[in-house]
Amino acid sequence: MKRSLETSSGDEARHDVDNTSPNLESQAVATRTRKRQKMRDAVVKSKPKKISPFLDNAIPAASFAGLPPEVLYEVSLCLLAHSYTKSDPHPSQIFSHCDPVVLVQLTKMLWKQRYTACTGYELPPAADDISVPRLAMLIIDETCSLCNAPPSSNQKAPIIIWNARIRWCKACLYASKCHVRPPYIPLTTLASDRIIYEENLFSFEVMRDVRRLLGHTEFRPPDLFPGFCASRIRAGVQDKTKEEKKAYIALRAAEFGKIKQHAHICKQWEAKIQAELKTKEKAIRKERLKGILRRLNVLGLETEARHPANWDALRAHAVVSEPKELTEEGWDQICGPLLEFVNGLREKRLAHERREIIRQRYDMLEKVYKKYLDEQTGPARYEKSLGRFEGTPARALLPQIGALVTFREVTELVEGTPVGQALIEGQMGALIEQLAHTHVDALGQTRFDAWRAAREAELVALLNAADPARATTVDLRLAATVFSLAGRRRVQYPAALAERPGADYRDWKAGGVGPARVDARAPARGAGAVGAFRVEPARLKLAEQVVRLAGLDPRTATPAEMDAQVAWVALKSELDGSGGTYRAMTWRYAVLGSDGTYDWSALRSLEDVKKARFVLLSDKDTALARSRAAHAWAGLGYADLPRPHKYQRGKSRKRGVL
Repeated sequence: MKRSLETSSGDEARHDVDNTSPNLESQAVATRTRKRQKMRDAVVKSKPKKISPFLDNAIPAASFAGLPPEVLYEVSLCLLAHSYTKSDPHPSQIFSHCDPVVLVQLTKMLWKQRYTACTGYELPPAADDISVPRLAMLIIDETCSLCNAPPSSNQKAPIIIWNARIRWCKACLYASKCHVRPPYIPLTTLASDRIIYEENLFSFEVMRDVRRLLGHTEFRPPDLFPGFCASRIRAGVQDKTKEEKKAYIALRAAEFGKIKQHAHICKQWEAKIQAELKTKEKAIRKERLKGILRRLNVLGLETEARHPANWDALRAHAVVSEPKELTEEGWDQICGPLLEFVNGLREKRLAHERREIIRQRYDMLEKVYKKYLDEQTGPARYEKSLGRFEGTPARALLPQIGALVTFREVTELVEGTPVGQALIEGQMGALIEQLAHTHVDALGQTRFDAWRAAREAELVALLNAADPARATTVDLRLAATVFSLAGRRRVQYPAALAERPGADYRDWKAGGVGPARVDARAPARGAGAVGAFRVEPARLKLAEQVVRLAGLDPRTATPAEMDAQVAWVALKSELDGSGGTYRAMTWRYAVLGSDGTYDWSALRSLEDVKKARFVLLSDKDTALARSRAAHAWAGLGYADLPRPHKYQRGKSRKRGVL
């Protein structure tokens, strides 16, 4: 809490000495001589000047002439302490190094009246351990009692620890060696009546020494000795009997009880003042905001400032929320930055509205295109084994929404149409039909055909980089051609055309997403990137091995021909042994796995893939596996069968091992 005993105005400083009767009854005033009275009157008449504003509304100047020396000394200390400027970091140390002086009614009235005149608040009552001047200086002086650092312009004044009669800045308050805090009191709700000085104060020893001196007691040390050094504690308890020590501790507890009662009154006084200040600041801010809005209305910006998207940001701005009355001079100072800020809010709002409209258009495009794909290839089915929707092979031959939004014609329609102009589903449907049927080159290709040809060429390039023997688009359609993705996923043609590595925001519902997250989104689905695929030669050889077990040529066999063979296989390493189970797999599960599920069991590493040897199951085992197959959607499936005993193993492998 910042207090400043600043000088009053010239009108307040005028003091009529002759018309003011003294209100101090002291022996010095009552016994003054006539000669001294005449000399004082002569001096006053010959040198008329203003009384110090520090004495304004306090006590007549004539009353100071006959005061006892000790009272004048105390008053001079008060005046000297107040005369220090704010740049001096130690105004309160004047009192800390002086012996206590008996304060008369004059000094108390002086401080109370001047504090009330300068701040508008009355001082809290004094206590036996703290006088009125020291209480006022504790409230006024904003210097930390520990580090002697004044508060900076961007920091709050050190808080007052009423029980200890000190101020602490934030750094000292949260330093673990500066206070004692019971473990059940959180640091964020640090109570002042739980604080005690420690080693960071001069002549104060660590808390463990205090506890050692006291021994076992029913009182807690923070309740007994706030602000006292260990040497004073030692003087009270060292070399004393148990009864004497107990009496001393009880006396200290009683004394501190009075301090806590006074501290409670001061806390209530401080809370009341803080509440009044907050109320005043709130009213000032409200009037300041009204004044700013009136001036923005003249400039034609009030509507923009009151827009729901800008209102909170405007009120939180530093020049708007400042608790200071708005004057014409103040408006001239903040006008430029504030207008720039409001214009920036308008640009940000318009940009956000445009992004939101474009996002809604892409949502509409996705809805229209999904309807088009369903009409052309049939609806996609949710494959529980894969945990996603899977379309038919014909659906994968068409561009997905991620690829469609990369077409120049789509971008021009969605983002090129002015945001103030409506864009309907019919326009998007017409554009999709145009892209699907309009020839764009001499070869008679449409935009969709050109996209598929480009994607196939990229996949062929990947195959050639891993195995130069594969060189044409025909190899893409083979059952032994496998493309790997991150996360141990593998796909085949034509699913590789529609595969989009990495889900984007449109794969998830946007419930509860605010404008900030909407702005961070991409305007549409990401297109598939061939660079995310890789070709693993070990996987290709494993696929060729499975195709050969089915009795087909890996260089010509297609997935449809493999499906017709109804071939089920198992790893030879799983068949070895006796008892237990082994996994019977379809050829697709053996080649592709089920979204990584198969890899963790037997083909986790590349070395496992290289060493893997499959066995073709007999017709009996195949029929049993098909009857127990789980997750058999889209041709992928497996079944866990009982492992044959050693004497039965020869009968189980009817077709042999390759």
